[in-house]
This record gives sequence, structure tokens and C-alpha cells, in this order.
Amino acid sequence: MIIDGIVADKDQEQKITYKAMEVFIVAKFITLERRHFWYGIVAAAVLIGMVIISTSLMNRDQALQSNADVPSAELKIVSIEFEPKTLERDLVYGANKIEDAKVINKSAFKVAAVVQNVTDKEMTNIPVTMTLTLIGNPESQQIKQGNIPSLKPGESARITFENLKALGDAAGEQGTLGQHEIVMNFAVSDEGLSVATETKVGFIVDTTQK
Repeated sequence: MIIDGIVADKDQEQKITYKAMEVFIVAKFITLERRHFWYGIVAAAVLIGMVIISTSLMNRDQALQSNADVPSAELKIVSIEFEPKTLERDLVYGANKIEDAKVINKSAFKVAAVVQNVTDKEMTNIPVTMTLTLIGNPESQQIKQGNIPSLKPGESARITFENLKALGDAAGEQGTLGQHEIVMNFAVSDEGLSVATETKVGFIVDTTQK
């Protein structure tokens, strides 16, 4: 009985040992599976990152190419001049303050633009459109047409629009009533040249300013 008992205990120990080995193998297999799972996640994250970086670089190259395709300005606006000259000052209308405002204190004035040909080609018959608008009331406009006969490379020209009439007057009471904008558009359409240059200038007409 004792011998049998001893043999029985050994068999039981062997069974326990086998089961322990099986559990160990299963645990090791699960650990390896988990490792492969995390390796897969890391690899996927790296792959996604590489795709994002590659896409960003492609977009950047396309943007640079697009910028390279945009022609530089061929007609440079050197200056915009008013007569009488604009006054630069802070204006106060009730609780509203407008800082560094350009002010014209006359109801009639003229404006001139100086432009320069910055290409190596001569420009001819350059049409110029001047649009005077009362801000807040786009239907109130004054449009004048002009023309620059020719402009050699590096040469500058001055074009003047006279007898402009103010479309409103702040009159020391309300700034919005005198806010104007002038838009000048220069269109070049010679052989080998096709460019439109535009400039905008905002100012306030207030005939009470001295």
C-alpha cells in the first residue's frame, strides 16, 4: 500500500508537471502572440507616419511648383498721390476713434498713380481703370478710364484722374459717411505679356478738417 501510494504520488506529480509545462507553453505562446500584436501596431503606426510625411512632402513640392508658376508683377505701382494732399491724423466721431486715417478735406480732388515697367519688354497701350466707391454704398461709384501709350523697360509713367467728386462727407459728425476707396487697375496685354496690376487706397472725406 505504501509502495502503491508512493507510485500514485509520483504519477500525480508527473501529471502536475505536464500540466504546468502545458500552462507555461500556452502562456509563452500568448506572450509571443501579444508581442507580435504590439509589433504589428508599431509597424502600422510607422507605416502611417511614413505615408503622412510622404504626402506632406508631395504637397509642399506641389505648392512650391505652383508658386514658381505664378508670374511676378510686371507693372510696379510706385506711388499713389492725391491733390490736395491727404492729411494723416486720428479722427474721433462720438465714441468712435479712427487712428492714422488718410483724410481729404475737399469735396473735389484728383488722384495720380506712378507706375514702372519692371520687365525687359516694351509695353504699349496700357488701359487704366479708376473706380471711386463710397464704402458701405457700392452703388455710389465714379469710374474713369485712362491709357498709358507706351512704357519702355525700366521706364516710369504718371497718369492722373482729375475732377473727382466726393461721394460723401463725414462733416465732423460720422466717419462712415465719408469713407471712400479708390481702386486702380492696369491691364497689360502685349505679345508675351499678360498681366493685370491692381492697387487700392482708402481714405475719408471730411471737409471740416483743417
